[in-house]
Amino acid sequence: MTSATRRLLLAACAGALAASNIRAEEKVRRLAILAVVAPTESKPYLDALYEGLRELGWTEGRNLLIDVRYTNGQPSQVAAATAELLALKPDVFHAALDYVATAAAASANSPPIVFAIGNDPVGMGLVKSLAHPGTRATGFSSQNLELTPKRLSLLKEVMPSMTMLGVLEYSEGQPQAQVSLKQIQETARRLGIRTLYSRVDTVDELESVFGHWTSQGVRGFMIVPNIWFAQGETLRQLSALALKSRSANCNSTTLGADAGLLMSYSTDLIALYRRSAKPVDQILKGANPANIPVEQADVFELVLNQRTARAIGVTFPRALLLRATRVIE
Repeated sequence: MTSATRRLLLAACAGALAASNIRAEEKVRRLAILAVVAPTESKPYLDALYEGLRELGWTEGRNLLIDVRYTNGQPSQVAAATAELLALKPDVFHAALDYVATAAAASANSPPIVFAIGNDPVGMGLVKSLAHPGTRATGFSSQNLELTPKRLSLLKEVMPSMTMLGVLEYSEGQPQAQVSLKQIQETARRLGIRTLYSRVDTVDELESVFGHWTSQGVRGFMIVPNIWFAQGETLRQLSALALKSRSANCNSTTLGADAGLLMSYSTDLIALYRRSAKPVDQILKGANPANIPVEQADVFELVLNQRTARAIGVTFPRALLLRATRVIE
């Protein structure tokens, strides 16, 4: 071995040792994630969050440990899943929705909280105001409540002759469910539409609800937003029954249109997940969530399912097609 080769080898070893020491000294932080739907449905959202974290320098297994729990669309599982995550003593608690973050916020030793999708964080007491949270929580406002009347207006635009609307609610209502229900009822009255309210406890009850609606002349329906309706089994059954009864729905998430419902109008929820990496990064670097403003969603998606429209005998107005973010052919 020549002296030059020996010097190169020694330099390479020294560099590797230095890099190893840097990695060894790098502090590993812990992120707890509470997802509200099953792993398959959660994957696009979590992938967006992980991508955002990587762009900010956080890599799982190097400087970040990630623990995930899923409630599978069952509100009753939130408390237990939260307790499991808090027991791991995370540096930051990331919640899919503001309402599922309230259990963590109520804990005596709550870590800083970031919620990806906030429906009404101020009304729930999770933050004091959007501009100045003043608590251990921050995140994003999805403006989902504000979009409820718009969804019904879009449905009426597609079905101008609609005079009867089915309204569907899950028995275990989320916070602000009554606000959404009232908005649907008031918007329906303004549009000259009567409403037929139905409440379900299980997926098996959906078939009888659609049967009753069909007998009463219902061809359009709205859902009081609830994570239960976003889980795979429920969404598949809803879509199948809507097709069978030739019923139209404007859903509150793109999952609905992708699953076969007529259309959806919502905030770009995947974009919110990606953006939620920023406050996680800020907190991990020492920022106080009380001083990180809750940002509002600014990207919205109108997704039209053309296949479903043809199957149920509905024609999308050309003006609506031109406004669509995406059309499923």
